[in-house]
Amino acid sequence: MTDFQDIPLWRRLTAECAVGMCHDYRQFLIVPMMLVNADYRKEIFDRISDAQAWVFRSRNIARCVAARSALSADTLVLPGVLKTPNKLADSVLDAITTRFALGDDI
Repeated sequence: MTDFQDIPLWRRLTAECAVGMCHDYRQFLIVPMMLVNADYRKEIFDRISDAQAWVFRSRNIARCVAARSALSADTLVLPGVLKTPNKLADSVLDAITTRFALGDDI
């Protein structure tokens, strides 16, 4: 075995952890991981979908969009449309660097 993703227990626990985090904390969950094997990706996403972990996420879209107008002026909003994860990360780093250079709290 050359990849931990080949371990069935790892795939099951990954899905269980994602479901548990969504249900226990009622927050968005971002998992920075690439599931290369399409069958493994489907297995994990099916387990998550079966547990209805995505229902919470879709219910919060309108609430989050509505909350944007209440954000303070120094809030960094990252529009994800047409941006790659690397470009989004660069935007965060640029904002942090600029605020740090200006002596603002980060």
